[in-house]
Parts: sequence; structure tokens; C-alpha cells
Amino acid sequence: MSSTPPSPGRVLIGLPAYRFTSYTGLTISLAAAMGQLHRYPSLAVCDFKAIGHVLIDECRNMLVQEALEAEADWLLMLDDDVSFEAIAPWEMIQMAEAFGATVAGLPYPIRGTGEPCVEPPQEIRKGFRAVGRIGAGVMAINMSALVVIGYPRPWFISTPQPQGGSYSEDYFFCDQVRERGGTVFCDWRHPAGNEGQTAVEIP
Repeated sequence: MSSTPPSPGRVLIGLPAYRFTSYTGLTISLAAAMGQLHRYPSLAVCDFKAIGHVLIDECRNMLVQEALEAEADWLLMLDDDVSFEAIAPWEMIQMAEAFGATVAGLPYPIRGTGEPCVEPPQEIRKGFRAVGRIGAGVMAINMSALVVIGYPRPWFISTPQPQGGSYSEDYFFCDQVRERGGTVFCDWRHPAGNEGQTAVEIP
């Protein structure tokens, strides 16, 4: 790992408003995070995008496209039902920059199971380490790295499974990134919450 500080980065914050809703918990977390951004002078928010669609994978695809067109350095995707520490997204991006990660995410419990959204399952511990898959609830994507590995749209696809149900679009994305030579990291220092709090409609 290089000791050189991360270069300045333009971050597009993307909110995939699945079924056109968002949650008050995310609003509170995001407001707190913006209040901490001054502590990270190498990062600057260049835009916010809230995109609603009945399909979560298409929400994510549209946000990646927005980040490419905005020439953002990073896309920070925040799902509508997550909560996190105010410093968490910025420290995650800076660490991802230092490690040269293509994708980085925070671990959070999968609703209904309590298991962390990381594969292979790992003990929650301090540190920043490579993983096979990470949930997209709090996910940062290095846009230039995504271009370098030649990963075209669609980036996120929910794939039907033979045994029923679907293969999640975020795990599909991580698999495709790694197959093309990219890297996926998890920041265990800041586990996030998966709340499912009071919903509000996005016009």
C-alpha cells in the first residue's frame, strides 16, 4: 500500500429509490455525513442523484451511467434503508483509493437473517480487506477503474435461480468486476445498519 495521500476525488452520491420510496433513516445518516465532509479535503461531492424505478438493478444501472456522464471519480451508492456512521463513507472511499480498489462497501445485516452481506462469510473485525462479494447498500465504485476493466452496461442484473428466487444484482456486479480483474473490498471498521424505517415517496 502506498503512503501517498489519496488524490482529490469527485464523488457523486446516488440514491436508488427502489419502488420510488426513500427512508428517513438514510436522510439523517446522509445529513450527518455531509457535516463531516470538511474533514476529508481530498473529496468533494459533485452531485446528488435520486433515481426511482420499480427494478432495483435498473436504479443502480442508471446511477452508474449518471456517474460516468458526470465524470465523477467515485459513485457512492446509498440504499434507502441503510444507516451508517457520519465518517464511514468518506473513510471507506479514502481507504479504497489507497488500496486501488474497484469496489468497496460496508458490511450490514441482511434483513431476516442477521448475517453480514459479505461473501465468503467472515468474522466482523477491524480492517479493510478483499472479499468476493459485498452488498450494495453502502457501496463506492471507482469509476475510472470500472472503465479500465472494460465492464459495459448493464452492470447490475438480478438473475433468476433454478431453485427459485433471484441472484442479487449486487453479488452479480461483484462477480463480474472480479472476473474482469477488478477488486472488491469490505471496510469492517464501520458496520452499517439495515433499518427499513418510515418510508417517504420520491416524486
